Amino acid sequence: STGKDVSRMTEKLFYEDSHRTGFTAKVISCEEAKDGYRVVLDQTVFFPEGGGQYADTGVLGTVNVTDVHEKDDVIYHYTTAPLEVGSIVTGKINWEERFEKMQQHTGEHIVSGLAFSIYGCNNVGFHMSENEAGIVEFITADFDSELNAEQIRKLEVEANKAVFSNFKFECFYPSPEELETMNFRSKKEIKEEIRLVRAGDVDLCACCAPHVSASGEIGIIKIKDFMRYKGGVRVTVCCGFSAFADYCARQTAAEEISRMLSVKQTDIAEGVSRLLSEVESEKRRSRRLCDSLCSSIENGFDAESHAVFEPQLDAQSRRNLATRLAEKRGGIVFILSGDDDGGYDYAAAVPEKSAASFSLRSAARELSVSLGGSGGGSPVLICGRIFSDCISIQKYISGRFG
Repeated sequence: STGKDVSRMTEKLFYEDSHRTGFTAKVISCEEAKDGYRVVLDQTVFFPEGGGQYADTGVLGTVNVTDVHEKDDVIYHYTTAPLEVGSIVTGKINWEERFEKMQQHTGEHIVSGLAFSIYGCNNVGFHMSENEAGIVEFITADFDSELNAEQIRKLEVEANKAVFSNFKFECFYPSPEELETMNFRSKKEIKEEIRLVRAGDVDLCACCAPHVSASGEIGIIKIKDFMRYKGGVRVTVCCGFSAFADYCARQTAAEEISRMLSVKQTDIAEGVSRLLSEVESEKRRSRRLCDSLCSSIENGFDAESHAVFEPQLDAQSRRNLATRLAEKRGGIVFILSGDDDGGYDYAAAVPEKSAASFSLRSAARELSVSLGGSGGGSPVLICGRIFSDCISIQKYISGRFG
C-alpha cells in the first residue's frame, strides 16, 4: 500500500499534451484556505509549481484559479470562490502565460545542455523572473564554472542553431534498469519516479514541467547578461516572446538615443563616446572656474562673516571653501548655494582645534529642525540641504553662531 488516498489523486492531463488549454473535471473536494479556497479535481490541465516553473493560472467555470500546488500526487487549485463538491466544471488555463513559461523553461534546457556538453558546466541553479502580470520576462541559470564573453557568445549561437533545427522534444519515464545506462542532468537527487526530457541531441534532463513540442516554438534565445557568481557564472536569458519584447525595448531606446545625439543608430556608441569626452572637458572647465571663484571669495572674505551665499559652487567647492575659510576665520563658516524657491545646499566647517569643544553634528541636526531639511557629517565638516529663504538663514546663523 502506498498510504495515499487514491480517490484524491489527480490525473495530470498536462503531461499528455502540453498544448492543451481546456478540460472538464469532477470536483473531488473544496476546502476553505487562506485568501480563498483549495479545490481538488479528478484530472487537470493546470500545472502546479515545480521544476523551476511557476504554476498555471486560469479559470474553473467562472472562478479564478490563482495558484496551483501538488502534494502526494494530489494537485490543489487555489481559487477565489468555492466550487460544489461532486459537480462537473470546465477549466481553462491562461495559455499565453503557459506558453511563455514553456518557451523560457525549454530554452533553459537547451542553454544548460550545451553549456554542459561544450564547456563541462553543470547547472546548479535556475530561476524564472515574472512581472506583475505573471509573464516571465527572463530566466537566470547558474553554472559551476566561469565562462568568458567569447564562450558566452558561442553558447548563444549554438543555442539558436539548436532552435532553428526544430527538433522534437520527448518526455518519458524510463525504468530503473534503463536509467542505469543513461547519462542525464539533474540538479538534485530524485527518489520518486523520474521523468526525463530529451531535447534532440542537445540535452537529456530530469524535469517535471511541461515543455514545447519542438525547439522551433522557442523562437530566439538571447543571453542578455552574465556575471561571476559563487565561483561560477550566472547567465540571464530571455526566449521567444520575451526576447522579442526585450528587442523592441532596446530598439525603442536606440531610436531615442539616436535622435538625441543626432547620429545613426549604428553610430550610437561613437556618439556617446564623443558626448562623454565633451562632458569630461566641461567638468574640467567647470572645476577651473569654481577654483578661481573660490580663490576670489577667499581673498575678499570678511573674517566677521559666518555665511557666504554663492549659487555657482558645486558640492566639492563648498566643502573645500568652508574648510579653508573656517581655518582663516578661526570659527564656523557656512557656504550656501541655491535660491529661496528651491532651497539651499550647504557645507559648514570649523577649525580642527575647535572640534573638541564644538559639536558640528549637533549643529546639523539643529539646522534641519529649525529651517527644514537634512544634513550630517563629521565633527569638523557637515553638508546638507535646507529649505528656507536667504534672510531667515542669515538671521538664524548669526543668532545661533554669532
